[in-house]
Amino acid sequence: MTSNEPTLNDGRTNGLAIRGRPAPYLSAVLPDDFGRRVEMLKEATGLTWTGFAQVLGVDRRQVLRWRKGTEPSGGAMRALFQLASWIDGGSDILGDNGLQMALWRD
Repeated sequence: MTSNEPTLNDGRTNGLAIRGRPAPYLSAVLPDDFGRRVEMLKEATGLTWTGFAQVLGVDRRQVLRWRKGTEPSGGAMRALFQLASWIDGGSDILGDNGLQMALWRD
């Protein structure tokens, strides 16, 4: 294993490569504090909860469910990260360990 090869939490590599480079190990599990991160993103936008939900294209009750631990659907998650990319520091709020999400930029 090289020193810059991505590793699993226990130090093992995933053994995969993308375009000749070791593939990162990414987790599909949301951080335990994801609900708080949604709150922080909302605060960073300066919107009301209703306005925040409208920008994301979801019902305000759905945002409340996210804050209580329900995982957003794929489309809603995409909208969250798109919104985060518009806000200074927004990607850092939603991302884990300073992860920069630039997956859906047009």
